Amino acid sequence: MAITNRDTVERTLRSALLNPEQQSRALAFRQLRLREELSGVGARSEPLPELNRYLAGELPLGELVDLRLRPELCE
Repeated sequence: MAITNRDTVERTLRSALLNPEQQSRALAFRQLRLREELSGVGARSEPLPELNRYLAGELPLGELVDLRLRPELCE
């Protein structure tokens, strides 16, 4: 069975949830992904680069939302 980007994203999120310094960011990111799935709006790619930058504190939540929910603003 091949490992997909989605699997990698889920592993990264699970790991971040165990890290007290990244826990709130991981929860916010999960909410954003759930909102994407429920609304049908947002980027269609797995967000691994954005997730890594966000968890590292290199990408603010507002920019992350713009990248994921309004990708046309970043083109």
